[in-house]
Amino acid sequence: MKLLDNVLTSGHQFSKDESFQSFRFSLLNTLMVFASLFTLLNSLASMVGVVSFGIAFENATLGYVILSVFVIKLLRINKAYYPYVVNFFIITSLTLFYFVLLTQHDDTFRLVAFFLALLISYILLGKKYGAVIYVLILASITYLDFSVDLKMTRAAMSTFYTFFTILSIFLYCFLRKIESDATEFKGLNMKLEQNIAAEIKQRMEQESLLLRQCRMADIGSMIDAITHQWKQPLMRINAILLNLDSVIEKDPLDSAVAKKKVQEIADTTHHMSQTMDDFRHFFETTDARQTFGLKALLKDVSTLINNQMHDIELVTYDIDTVMLKGNKTEMMQVFIILFSNAIDAFNSHQVTAKNITITGHDDNNELLICIEDNAGGILPQYLDKIFDPYFTSKKQFGGTGLGLYIADIIITQKMNGRLTVANTALGAKFFIHLQSPH
Repeated sequence: MKLLDNVLTSGHQFSKDESFQSFRFSLLNTLMVFASLFTLLNSLASMVGVVSFGIAFENATLGYVILSVFVIKLLRINKAYYPYVVNFFIITSLTLFYFVLLTQHDDTFRLVAFFLALLISYILLGKKYGAVIYVLILASITYLDFSVDLKMTRAAMSTFYTFFTILSIFLYCFLRKIESDATEFKGLNMKLEQNIAAEIKQRMEQESLLLRQCRMADIGSMIDAITHQWKQPLMRINAILLNLDSVIEKDPLDSAVAKKKVQEIADTTHHMSQTMDDFRHFFETTDARQTFGLKALLKDVSTLINNQMHDIELVTYDIDTVMLKGNKTEMMQVFIILFSNAIDAFNSHQVTAKNITITGHDDNNELLICIEDNAGGILPQYLDKIFDPYFTSKKQFGGTGLGLYIADIIITQKMNGRLTVANTALGAKFFIHLQSPH
């Protein structure tokens, strides 16, 4: 099949926009091959005496076949030779047709060949070229009819003129309609492409907005976490200050104790400052891609949502050497979303011994990260819907249905990976498929 396509298209490649030109190449090659074949058969038949066309006809047809083979090969050299080859094919064919018209008076159907020449002209080079060929053929045959005895009856000539003209009008109008429809279709196609581009842009803007909204929702959770993480240090600082005040009252000169208490305050405030840095880095918006370790990523995520994760055992396997490449902040957001969903499931099913298991696997081709909880799993009827926007089974708890949708967007569009889920004997298991950075 590939060999046939190569022959019909002269070995050239055509784009989708050149489909009609590809059809013309195929038609031209088919016509030249079959015209050469049947012309050669007629010449051979005359040579062996099956029919009697004469020596002149035999020589003319052999010359026609040789020239046709030449232009078939010429067309394979350069696609731009197409109009020259078509013109050459039509001119040589018409020359042969005129030769038959003038010499083979026994062939009462010899005018039919001119219908074929007209059809080829319209299809291979367009309506304007076809109209020119129509005028030239009609004028030349009219001239020959009046100057030479073509051995054709008046009725035959009248029939020829009538149907030749009708065919020309039909082909002209038909091609004009095709060209008009093609122009209209091209305009509709361009409009459709513009609409698709606008829709894609709008979808991307909506997804970007959803990402920002999700991050704003995360801010609320993080503020609660900051409040919890700062509450104890502030209480400790207050206790240290009270203790320091008591020490000063008892012995104003005991500088060693005072320095120790001041150092405790400094250490505590440093811890609080570090906490603020952790949260500030999470909310920095950047598109920078970097390579980072899964183990360090999980540590940062655990620090951010320590308040919610304090009673959950995080079990990890084979993550020490797992490296990821992408936007670290967005990847942290994915894990926060997955952990938050697990936490909600723990609370919903009132699980006491809570654990989340993280497993990494890198085969130097695909990176697979599995996140499994023991919260009882997802209802089977929800498995195919949980990544849909605004789908949630936790409306009574204030769920928006955007978390897993956002996680899926980040993994598929930002990280060029896949996010899937399945139920296990213990709970839900999420699979993150990524390209290995190695």
